Amino acid sequence: MELSDILVVEDDEKNIKDAKEVLGEIQIARSFAEFEDKFTKEKPKYVLSDLYFPTGYIGERHEKLKSEAASILDSYIKEQQKHNAVGRALETIFAAKEIKTLDQFFEIFKDDSVIQMEKWRNILRERYNDYEKVRNYKQLLKDINDNVHDLPSGIFVYKHCKNENFPCMIVTSAYHHGTEFQPFVKNVGSFFDNLVNGKKQWKEALEYISGEK
Repeated sequence: MELSDILVVEDDEKNIKDAKEVLGEIQIARSFAEFEDKFTKEKPKYVLSDLYFPTGYIGERHEKLKSEAASILDSYIKEQQKHNAVGRALETIFAAKEIKTLDQFFEIFKDDSVIQMEKWRNILRERYNDYEKVRNYKQLLKDINDNVHDLPSGIFVYKHCKNENFPCMIVTSAYHHGTEFQPFVKNVGSFFDNLVNGKKQWKEALEYISGEK
């Protein structure tokens, strides 16, 4: 395998350095626009991509990509809310009463015999955890729409490669059950999302998609 056959899409300089340490002098793209350009001109054999990085576009193209990512996240939020009626009710109460924690909620309704039952308190704690996640998803959606957070551009890299029937692997440090990854898991195929000794698993990902492991 020629090292020039490997294209790594990553904008963090530390992660790029780590990738070069284990993979050699690979091709690097620091944005989705740069990926598309190098994919067309250089014709690599394998693509390893981060999840969050700049699109590298401005204007209409960037807005179109942002709209696609926001739509995926918005649909995920609605799906989570649909299956959590208790969470939706808590969200409404919290907003109306300006409550910020579940302990505050319990204190306000301390005279309610039902809420004070341990069974219901446990249910509320569980649903509140789900509510907290939805609130974080909503903040992420707002940040993406306000252009203060990079898009999950890795989903566009994966989509491009999939359409070309091309080997691609997402290599990220955004744990897949976390706020920043979970809504997009279904849009990236296989992935490596955990760090080993503080480094992404570039070599393992390459071995996986090249059939060497």
